[in-house]
Amino acid sequence: MSLSQAVMEPVDIQELFVHRDILSSDDIEKIVRAASGTQAAEFERMVERLRVEATQTGDHQKAVRAGIGLFFIGKPDEAASLLDGSSDGIARYYRAQALSTLGRHEEAASEFEEAAQKGYDPIDCTLRRAG
Repeated sequence: MSLSQAVMEPVDIQELFVHRDILSSDDIEKIVRAASGTQAAEFERMVERLRVEATQTGDHQKAVRAGIGLFFIGKPDEAASLLDGSSDGIARYYRAQALSTLGRHEEAASEFEEAAQKGYDPIDCTLRRAG
C-alpha cells in the first residue's frame, strides 16, 4: 500500500480510540491522521461524547481518551485539565504535551518525567523534556 492510499483510507476511529485497551504509537498516528483529515468532524463529535460521558460517570479510561482527543483537536487547556491527576503514562504524556503547547514548560517537564516513570516511552519523554 502506498503512502497516499494509507492517508486516504478511512480509520475506524471508534475501534482504535475507544475500544482498544492500549494505544500503540501506530494507533495514535492513525488517529491523528483521521482527526486532521476527512474524519475530523467525526473525531471531534466522538471526543465530545467521551468528555461528557467521562464527566457524568467518572470513567477514567473515557476521561483519558477524551483528554488525548481534546489535545489533538486543539483544545490544550481542556486536555490538561481533564488529564490532570491521572496515573496513566499516556495521560501524563499528553497532559505534558498540552502544557507545553500552553507555554507552561516547567510543568510540562515534570509531567514528561512522570509519564516516563509510569511507562510511557522514556526516550521520547526525555527528548520532549529537553525541549
